[in-house]
This record gives sequence, C-alpha cells and structure tokens, in this order.
Amino acid sequence: MTIDADYVYKGLLCCNYLPMVTEHKDELPPTIFTTEDFIPEIADEMLASSFRKRDHDQIEYRVTRYNNITRLMHIPHPLPYARLCECIFKNWENLKYICDSKHSQIKPNIHGGGEEKDRIVIYYDYDGHPHEEYEQPEADRVVAMEKEPFPESELRQFELSCGARFLVDADIASFFPTIYTHAIPWALVGHEKAKANQTDKNIWYNVLDYCQRSMKRNETQGIPIGPATSNIISEVVLQEVDKALNEKGYKFVRYIDDYTCYCDTHDKAEIFLRDLEHELAKFLLSVNIRKISITELPVLCKASWVVDLNTHLSSDEYLSEQQVVNFIDYALGLQKKHLEGSVIKYAMRAVSGRINKNNINVYADYALTIAYYYPVVLPVVSRIIAKYTSEVKMDVMQKRLETNIKQHLAFRRSDAVCWSLYCAGLIDMPISQEMAGNIIESKDCMAMAMLLAMNQHKDMLINYVRSLSDKTDYDVDQFWILIHIFGDKLTDRQLVTYYNESGLRFLADKDIRFVDPSIFISEF
Repeated sequence: MTIDADYVYKGLLCCNYLPMVTEHKDELPPTIFTTEDFIPEIADEMLASSFRKRDHDQIEYRVTRYNNITRLMHIPHPLPYARLCECIFKNWENLKYICDSKHSQIKPNIHGGGEEKDRIVIYYDYDGHPHEEYEQPEADRVVAMEKEPFPESELRQFELSCGARFLVDADIASFFPTIYTHAIPWALVGHEKAKANQTDKNIWYNVLDYCQRSMKRNETQGIPIGPATSNIISEVVLQEVDKALNEKGYKFVRYIDDYTCYCDTHDKAEIFLRDLEHELAKFLLSVNIRKISITELPVLCKASWVVDLNTHLSSDEYLSEQQVVNFIDYALGLQKKHLEGSVIKYAMRAVSGRINKNNINVYADYALTIAYYYPVVLPVVSRIIAKYTSEVKMDVMQKRLETNIKQHLAFRRSDAVCWSLYCAGLIDMPISQEMAGNIIESKDCMAMAMLLAMNQHKDMLINYVRSLSDKTDYDVDQFWILIHIFGDKLTDRQLVTYYNESGLRFLADKDIRFVDPSIFISEF
C-alpha cells in the first residue's frame, strides 16, 4: 500500500513530531507529551496567517544511551516545523522514491486502520541493540519507517552473506549533527543543477533546504535528531550514496547511518571503505574511524549475551522474588563483561513480563537502584510501576527517586529526569521546593514541563517563564512549550508579543495541547 502525501503530512505532525526513535518509545514518558491534536488543518490555518516569518530555535532534550553518554535531541518550535512538514507534503511526489530503497533497512510502510486514526511512526534503535520483545503497534497505526522485523532482516543478511568471507561495518561520524542542509538539493537534483539554481529561493528543493534551516537559527550545519522529518531528509541524502555503491556492485544494507557490507576478500572490504568514504565526502560527510570493523564470516546473528540471558530466564509465568534478584544479578555481571551492549536494559525488559503484585516491589526497588548507575532502565521500570501503582511501597520508591533525580540532574540527563518525575507522579510523590529549584536551575524545558504536568510548583515555573522577558526570541524559543502553556498569564510586553507572533496563542486558542497531565490530575 503506497504512502500518499496526506498520510505523511498527518503522521509527521500528529505522531512523529516529538522524539520517538526507538521501537519502545523510551524517549519521553507516555501520554504526558503529545502532538495528536496538531492536525494538518490546524497547521494549514496557522501557516496561512501572518505569524513570525524568520527562523527559530528549538528545545534541547538529552537522551541517555546504554553507555551513559547523552545524545542531544531537539523539539522544534511548531511554526517552522509545520512549514517543513507542509513543504514535504507539497513535494512528496519528488520525495516518495525513498520508500523503495532496497538497501535501507527502515522501510516505509502502512499498517491497517481507519482513516481518522491512521498515523505514521518512524522509529529505530540508535544503539544498534538486538531486537527485543515489545508490544506490537496498535492496529490503527501507520508505520512509515520501521526496521524490518525478524525474520525478514535476518533472511536478507543470510542471502547477502552467501559466498562472502568478510563482513564490513562502518558508521557515519556524527551523522545528523553534521548533515549540511545545502546537500539536500545536491542529493535531489545533483550538484551542478543545485549550484546553478542556488539563488532561486522559490524552487522547491531550495525551499526544502530553507525550511530545514529555519528550525535552527537558519544554520546550515546539522538537522535535529528526533522528528521524523529528519529521517526523510537523511534518506534523501544517503540514498544517493547507496546508489553509487550499488553501481559498483557491493552487497550491502544500511541501517540509518550504519553500513554493513559483505565482501569476498579482505582487500575488497578495504576498497568498500575507501569508496564509501569517497561517496560520503561528496555530501561533506565522513566515516567514523572508531566504528570501522572488518570481521571474518560467519558471525552470530545475535550477540552472545542475548543468548546467555535468554537461557537464564526461567520459563515460569511469574517469578519469585529470589528469581527476580538472581536474574538481575546475572545480567549485571554480563553488563560488566559486555560494555558494548545494553545488557541490563534488555534484561529488565525481558523479566518485566514475569512481574506481578507479589514481586513488583523487589523488581522496582532493584531496578530503581540500578537506574542510578544505568538510567536506560527507567522507561522499562516506569511502565511496570504504572501497572502496579497501588502495590508499590511509596516510602521506598520516594527515596530511590529523589536520589536518582539529583544524580541525573547533575549529569544533564533529560530523559532520566523526566522518567523519574513520571514515576513520582504515579505514586503522588511531592517534589520538594529545593528539588524543584534544581530542576528549574537546570534550564531543562521538558523536565520543567514534566513538573508542571504533576501540578507542582507552578508559581516557581511561572516566575521562571516571566524571567525570560529580557531574552532574545531565540532564547525564548528554547522554552516554547512553557510559553504555550503559560501564555495567558504573561504580562510583559515582549513575552506577550512573542506569544502572539510565534503562533503559540493561535494554537492555545485552538485547544492544541502539547502537555497532557490527565494521567496525574483531572484539571490542568
């Protein structure tokens, strides 16, 4: 089933605006942050109005990887984001070829459902973790770029590896942050034509370039990680690299910015790396020299620690408390031996299906203790706490969460702070004034929005928003979601002007919500 422009437009606005790049949607707490009401009709009406025409800045949001290094993601301001989505929509006929790549492993596709509920979901796993058990997407969801499921992806690799002796893995260095926006026209129409027409601001591929730049201060270097528009742009660029490599006869697949090639000899593997570097350089990209490997085949389909963990997980429907502790203990030991993988997160998710009211407290207590050191487990344990809120021991949870929030604030881990606050909200845990002050002092917009969703310390948050009155519009853009919420309480002329001219008042008047606190409170 072909994805048409209407599906893409709606999906980009309603379902793929906020950071959601892994199959488990672990970037932001569920239901709290949403763009489901930001439908094309609203975007069209906003874009037809005389709101701010110049470029904007965006919210920063740091997501923690399995090795505790944070990856900077962005949440664009809705006005320039809507412009980019509209541009993609209007020019989808020129872009939809990205759906037909035989090398990219994120295949655009549509999964059933009614017209009113159809969505686009674009997600993948940045860390390259093995496929994990997870709940299937709702039947009414449109999946535009989803990793090929097992066994299709494995069968393809079996086919490509047949007769090969060496496996080449190569990753692009700082891919999204280094994409040059002027390379978008280069990829779409070729360097010569793009450069000949680079001053024509009305030609469609230059408009696409500008719309991408306008989300980040008109800067040409880098595109945001998080919104699905960036995945469309990245496919546009890299499929030109793929085309050149394919013409040279290489057998390879690409997973976002990670190339895997199957070669007959070691010399050919080295030649592939040379050719890859050459083709990437045409778009001002380069190979990450620290992530290059040439391995003699055959290789395991799954990491050895995955098989090891699965063999140590009891087949019992539910585990005893001792079994839970033993399994997590074993996973921690494996994590220390396999620093390259998210062993402990995989284990926490694997055991989560064996949790019930009898073992929830030992699981949650141990998991939140581990979360101090490995915050990637927080989304997993949060969902289990949400399921058994009435069963958990509040005093124990509160102590663990307070400790974790302080730790993750110190390391600027946006996602870990938000997920910890989400847990705190589930158990009606009060946030101290001191901790609220620390959250505000961190200037983490989404952590502040999370605190607001919990209906705590609103006066402190309002005061912080009012303190932005002497900042530039770019500075205020970095907190647009708070301005959208508190706009009608602002009195400073500069902030009121910003609220009106940036389209945020328009969205508020249309009852568009980006923060939904209903899971915690009935009224906002």
